[in-house]
Amino acid sequence: MRVPAAGRLASVDGTGLAIAIACLLLAALTVLAGRVSPWAFVASGAALLAITAVAAYRYPRAGLAAVLVGPLFDRTLLDRMVPTNLTALSGAFGEMLLVVIGPAILLRALHEGRARRVLTGWPLALLLTFLVLAGVSALVNSVPPVVAVLGLTVTVDAIALFFLAPLAGVDLTRGSRIVWFFAIVIGIASLIAVLQALLGTTILGLSATAGRSGEGVRIGSLVGDPNAFGVLIGMVLTVPIAAAAFSSGRGRLLAVGFALVLAVALLFTYSRGAWFGTLIGIVAASLLTRQLRLLSYAVGIGLVALLLASVLPRDVLGSRPPQASPRAIGTGTPTTSATPSRSASPSASNIPSSDFLGSAIDRALRIASGSDLRARLVRNAGPILAEHPILGVGPGRYGGAVAAWYPTPVYRAYGTNKLLTYQIGFKKFFHQQTVDNFWLHLVVESGILGTLAFGGLILLPLLRIARATREATEGRVVLTAIVAAGLVGVFSSASTMLLEANAGAFPFWLLLGLGWSIVRLREVQAG
Repeated sequence: MRVPAAGRLASVDGTGLAIAIACLLLAALTVLAGRVSPWAFVASGAALLAITAVAAYRYPRAGLAAVLVGPLFDRTLLDRMVPTNLTALSGAFGEMLLVVIGPAILLRALHEGRARRVLTGWPLALLLTFLVLAGVSALVNSVPPVVAVLGLTVTVDAIALFFLAPLAGVDLTRGSRIVWFFAIVIGIASLIAVLQALLGTTILGLSATAGRSGEGVRIGSLVGDPNAFGVLIGMVLTVPIAAAAFSSGRGRLLAVGFALVLAVALLFTYSRGAWFGTLIGIVAASLLTRQLRLLSYAVGIGLVALLLASVLPRDVLGSRPPQASPRAIGTGTPTTSATPSRSASPSASNIPSSDFLGSAIDRALRIASGSDLRARLVRNAGPILAEHPILGVGPGRYGGAVAAWYPTPVYRAYGTNKLLTYQIGFKKFFHQQTVDNFWLHLVVESGILGTLAFGGLILLPLLRIARATREATEGRVVLTAIVAAGLVGVFSSASTMLLEANAGAFPFWLLLGLGWSIVRLREVQAG
């Protein structure tokens, strides 16, 4: 027994271990420095980012994993560590990681000769086409440069992760590890969400969002936003479902158990958009990959999860009722989820309800009747798109976070501001700060041409990865899960701003990039 243990100890990468310890120590020092001085916090944080760049150059796949999970908890964990006068930095944590890790991986790829192969092909051409069309739209519509740049940045920054995966030389083995790592992280957050429902929503110092349709509270776990958390669960749920469908014995049982935890947590988010997006995405993935057993396992796991969530005891330890208050315009950085409004009084209950089917049917009926705010926003966007069909109204002018940060004339001209805001005295408050529909936001800002270029950048890799799952059995679990996760993200974006917010956009584009990298490497090896 001593020899294998000694062999394993000798195989440990001493440099990697030293860098990991240095990162942990610098992270702890940064938190402590924040208690002393903002300048000390900034200096220590800069040193931490510098050593992170060094680590990403030496270990590019680990860098991908870091930038994947970094933005997930910036609103819940980092906000508590950052000095109060620097809390805006926590919201930009994902961009900070991307800015230091991205160039490091690119330099490593240039050194090893991978960059040219990765940066040639249709994906980069489609991205450049989208950027050129957006620039033309900004000029035609006289969009201020700051608004145009910010509008483009929040839409395309995460796309860099799609290219970083092949630049990092990700193959099937390494890609599978990153996918499962992300699944486990979301699985832990999902388990905490289930415990919030079981024991109390305020365990571990967490909180919940007050429901607005009789569902009690909506649980966001460590992510905070239940809509974003719901879509993340839906994307990750495809991994254990695919593993259950294509495994046997103990592996299948473990995968089913993992999927049940995720599915129960998904129900407790009460994100109806995530529910519908997950269902439609898995159905579409089953048909596209011709793996119909994926659908049968998803249906079975979903029904069992619905039963478990309905009978699970609630709030055993007791918790405080959630607090909900409207957000005044101009009082902070907008988020991508809806905020409470006058017309939708939050429930006073601090316990999640069990009326999952009733809640889903109610939302579907409201959308069908046109009374849902998202449906009204779609109708309101019709005249805007009719007058700007080809190039749209320009980046940063409609529907996203930038349109909430900087007043847009489009809202005033077409009455969109009357749907998104209300006024008490001299102050205006948001019903919701975005249109909560990424595709509506994209087509109005970018027009038909820009939307086709952006959509092609997603559709082309998905079709290539789906074809690979049909042609080979090796890597079928991971590749099928990536296709399904991508489609869940695409359909869920019709009711969320998933592809604008870092917490959702970073995982979406990186998962797509991992699948693209695996498939391209196979094609190169096949000659």
